[in-house]
Amino acid sequence: MKTIWSLEGKKEKFLNLVDESKSKIDELVKQKSKNYETFIVPYQEIFAKISEEFTPISHLNSVSNSEETQEIYNETLEKLTIFYTEVGQRKDIYDALSSIPTDGLLDHQNRMIEILKKDFILEGVHLDEDKRGRIREINLNLSKLSTGYFQNILNDTKKFELKVKDRSLLGDMSEEDIKTYYKDGEYVFNLTAPSYSAFMKYCEDEKLREEMFRAYYSRGAQNGGIIEEILALRKEKANILGFRDYVELSLFTKTAGSYEEVNSFLHSLLDSAKDFIKDDYKNLEDTSKKLGLGALKGHNIQYLIEKLRRKELDLKEDEVRRYFEQTKTIDGLIDFVSNFFQIDFKNINEDVWHECVKVYEILENGERIGELYFDLEARFGKRDGAWMNEWFTRYRKSNGELVLPKVFIVGNFPPSREDNRSLLRHTDVETVFHEMGHALHHLLSKSDDYFISGINGVEWDVVEFPSQFLENFAFEMDILKKLGRDIYTGDEIPDDLILKIQKERGFFAGYQLGRQIEFSLFDLYIHKDAYKEYEVDLILKSVRKEVGSLELPDYVKFQNQFSHIFSGGYAAGYYSYKWAEVLSADLFVEYKENKDIELIKDGAKKLFTLGGKVNIYDEYIKIFRKKPEPGTILKIYRLV
Repeated sequence: MKTIWSLEGKKEKFLNLVDESKSKIDELVKQKSKNYETFIVPYQEIFAKISEEFTPISHLNSVSNSEETQEIYNETLEKLTIFYTEVGQRKDIYDALSSIPTDGLLDHQNRMIEILKKDFILEGVHLDEDKRGRIREINLNLSKLSTGYFQNILNDTKKFELKVKDRSLLGDMSEEDIKTYYKDGEYVFNLTAPSYSAFMKYCEDEKLREEMFRAYYSRGAQNGGIIEEILALRKEKANILGFRDYVELSLFTKTAGSYEEVNSFLHSLLDSAKDFIKDDYKNLEDTSKKLGLGALKGHNIQYLIEKLRRKELDLKEDEVRRYFEQTKTIDGLIDFVSNFFQIDFKNINEDVWHECVKVYEILENGERIGELYFDLEARFGKRDGAWMNEWFTRYRKSNGELVLPKVFIVGNFPPSREDNRSLLRHTDVETVFHEMGHALHHLLSKSDDYFISGINGVEWDVVEFPSQFLENFAFEMDILKKLGRDIYTGDEIPDDLILKIQKERGFFAGYQLGRQIEFSLFDLYIHKDAYKEYEVDLILKSVRKEVGSLELPDYVKFQNQFSHIFSGGYAAGYYSYKWAEVLSADLFVEYKENKDIELIKDGAKKLFTLGGKVNIYDEYIKIFRKKPEPGTILKIYRLV
């Protein structure tokens, strides 16, 4: 019997742990003789324990949000932020790291020390007390603002419902969705991702589509002011630390060397995709007029793409979803990664935070190497989107005990009920492959050092490489045939439907690629200065023109929901998705075209297991003896 997680006693335990950790660090610093074993190993053990205790608190606030979780999370996060900043500003710890004898250390151990020293520099260890004090204030304020930004979106998501009484207004919406949103004689839709997406694709009433669209892109109205504060504080911190702007600060720990390099990369990608972007918008504009909707409007785009998908690909969403029942799909995904990476999954009972969570033990050569938790269904109180979150990281304690990793894969797929199973769109299948890539990157780690194990120590602009590489397999014929089973007949997904799914990857790929470039350039531009709220809006509008995107109504405030950069880790780093995709696309094209498949598999697994022990970009070149080709991104999306 699974026990549902509780926060009882967790706040007090965590607050005490932070105080104990300060004392333990003091003891380590006082040691007269310091080396890797006597200082680094116990030092990283302190941080591992803090993460293990804090993660359940932050995770519950994301997946089961309530006033209680908010209160406990905010208090513990403040304590944690102060702790990290104070530790990062202690020159005695920085000097201790600098004094560790490097003779006899392995390359990855020296790399880890350099990574740690960079973190100290970013907290102002080299500055005077007044400046360090200001950075402490900035860090705490940024933490509070980020939390408020996230909470505003969540609160507004909970507030809105749109009710439809006439079934005919829902057009070709799948019967599974119809059942999901039917309640007391009417159909009730909300702003959670599955509900919003289904409504915008199939609702035949344009006024209702606009009402839903307006509600969705009006969420977090208070976040405009928060963004202004965040940008000002980020710029101030960067300047105090000696950087020109926050972009330069962000790139200090990434593989990209400069703003100019990232900007050039994004514009090169834009130049390659511009004609495809233009063609996709023209197709939408023409279709809008043919259907009597007039000039193209933002609230009609998903509706029009779905209409065109049915016409040009002869592909219906419910035709696809019937083959991807959630449980069967996950079983097929597990079967694929088990074979590819030579590992095994065993379903086990563990305490969880919600009854729908499933837990697997991961085995390699019969030995346990970690645990994976799946929480895939949408519900109120759960953050939008899909993500992987690490709980435990593999490392070896000072007493020799090996700690094994534990990770969560979280999604917002259609909820299941006894009378209605959770059926996935193919984009959902692609998403869960993506998040599995992140999870395996953490789970397969072979590092004994916490700070460079799993995703720890990996440069942020290549951390997406494993996830993007794995998502490519969600389009492979042999894999989809194993995943896809008709929920009504049990029949295998037919070849002709798989060919349509594969063709769909290039369907409006220019439009989708343009959106990602738009988000990346916007993120890059706004972090060049401390822009005001109205300036941020003007920058986004100018980027849309630069990319060739559709001009949207003033009420559309995408920036107020851009959690990746304002309450996540992608500030001045959203370009990372495309930067890392150069690696993942290049490797997958190699996999498809290279006759030595085992070489590719071995290389991929090696890159997954090394974690932060190496620079993945450099290691890729070393393993495959060539630089990745940026043009392979266009090949992946069937644009060339």
